[in-house]
Amino acid sequence: MAQAPPMALHEFWPGNRAPREHRKVVRYALQARVVFSWVDRDGVTQQGQGCTRDISTRGAYVHCSGWPHQGASIAMSIYIPLLMEEGRFLRIQTEGCVMRVEPAIGVVGECGGFSVQTDRVTEFADERVVR
Repeated sequence: MAQAPPMALHEFWPGNRAPREHRKVVRYALQARVVFSWVDRDGVTQQGQGCTRDISTRGAYVHCSGWPHQGASIAMSIYIPLLMEEGRFLRIQTEGCVMRVEPAIGVVGECGGFSVQTDRVTEFADERVVR
């Protein structure tokens, strides 16, 4: 039996048009440790940690096991390792708003995540891990 030719991407989308990219900045794939805090809907300060999936000058996507609600204001510290010197990293502190939350869906060991749009960078620091 002959197989049908593969469909073009635009044939899958409503109106036969491929989705447009709406991002205004380039995202870079980067895995860096993140520590974050937010105030939950009950007014209690929460903390979490995770790892970035990608990062840009306007935001990041963070993989984690516990996350803030959509619309939450968030403070984050992102720790980017410096490639040439073990134990040193660039710490970027930023504040922003959670734009999207994606819980893990039925996969054991899988964690969800969230995207954050940053409003401002509050500090850059070159730091060394003391052992």
